[in-house]
Amino acid sequence: MPDYAKRLRSLTKTMQAVVDEFNADVVRHHKESDDALRSAESAEKLAASQLRAESELLPGTGERVWKSLFNAAQTYLSTEHLSHEEGAPCALCQTTLSKDAAQRLARFSAFVANDASERASEQRRNHQSLIAALNVKQVGWSLDEEMVGSLNLADDNWQKLVDELKSQLGARRQWLLAAMSHTQEWTDEPALTANPFEWPESLAQSNDLKPLPGGGARPEGSCRPASRSLPALRTQGPGSTQ
Repeated sequence: MPDYAKRLRSLTKTMQAVVDEFNADVVRHHKESDDALRSAESAEKLAASQLRAESELLPGTGERVWKSLFNAAQTYLSTEHLSHEEGAPCALCQTTLSKDAAQRLARFSAFVANDASERASEQRRNHQSLIAALNVKQVGWSLDEEMVGSLNLADDNWQKLVDELKSQLGARRQWLLAAMSHTQEWTDEPALTANPFEWPESLAQSNDLKPLPGGGARPEGSCRPASRSLPALRTQGPGSTQ
């Protein structure tokens, strides 16, 4: 029954692809991005504090919100082909820039262009793209309904394992979102232990498949165990100790 074996392998492959989207390598990648952002923002804040130390500047000068304001003003000047040299109008208050004001703007421009500021901006973009991807990432799957029905008729415990794995994937997704968005807590990672893969895979590898109820197949004389759960189910990357 080669078609049954092919469909069984396709079913487990579909589920495993979703699991792989949340495995230990993926978790590690997200944590590395979060750590890189924290480090880059610390360097950015240090550079901003050094900038403010040069003269009496408003609180927050050099930090993220201020930089957004400055970049918007720079964009306006560029779009309208205006200058920020001495004697030109200020992009914000539109009064004439004095020599000191023009020199201060030049320092601001150099600060925004420096490595610490650019690195922090790049890390924020990367970080936000990962969060956006997590928000739309699926924790379910579309499966061969006929084959699912056959497996459930043969053993209704299999669907419980499928549902348990889906719940575990949802918990890990929420944990990742929380860690990336606000908690920065990377301990107590929700485990992925439910294993609905082993039985269908063993069926697919059998050389003597017999029809399952509803059209599936099982090895002749085989007995389905009541439950399976493997703590190391292909959800962990190399070197993981989970």
